[in-house]
Amino acid sequence: MSRSRIRTLLCSLLLSIPLLVPRLQAARAMVVSAHPLASEVGLQVIAEGGSAADAAVAALCVLNVVEPHASGLGGGGFALWRGDPTASATERHIVASF
Repeated sequence: MSRSRIRTLLCSLLLSIPLLVPRLQAARAMVVSAHPLASEVGLQVIAEGGSAADAAVAALCVLNVVEPHASGLGGGGFALWRGDPTASATERHIVASF
């Protein structure tokens, strides 16, 4: 088998891994992260009455444990925060890149 064929098969396998992860669902909340355990913890925080900010911090803490190479002080991130819908357009959305 050629190297090209092996590389193609490995890439296909790696791309299919997220499809094997169980899907977590909630009625009125969504938590998205790079690892299913972090998403699960975020949903638990919301289910127990926490805010979206609480869930984000909890998910980040889990990511620091399960993927220390990909998050933490040296990593980066992006957040889009939707505030009060009655506020002006400039006050309603906050985009943060860090």
